Amino acid sequence: MGGKMPAGYWRDYRARNRQRLSAQQRARRAASARDRVDRIAEYARTAAKRAAERAAEQPLTPLFPDLHHGEVVSFWDVELLMDLRQERALAELEGRDPEEAAREYRARERSWFHHTAPLLEEVA
Repeated sequence: MGGKMPAGYWRDYRARNRQRLSAQQRARRAASARDRVDRIAEYARTAAKRAAERAAEQPLTPLFPDLHHGEVVSFWDVELLMDLRQERALAELEGRDPEEAAREYRARERSWFHHTAPLLEEVA
């Protein structure tokens, strides 16, 4: 049948196959309800698992508690302080003088000021 179906075709088809169509509808409804219950249970299990994982997490202790994280405008200075602390700790582990290592590191980090335009000062 290449063209349109006659107007009464589907009405006749449904009348002839009423039992099969109702059984299919019941099966679809039951499957839909089953799937919904399965999804709800799965979502509840996932949420419970995530909550348990979050409860098990302990906050990390700060590496440098005396630094004022997020309280200053110049983040470069905070980064430099953290790098200097790390350089001191590394120098101690390597058996070098920590203060001398920190001085050398600060000099290396600050040397770029001599090679760039002074962007930190306001231009009037």
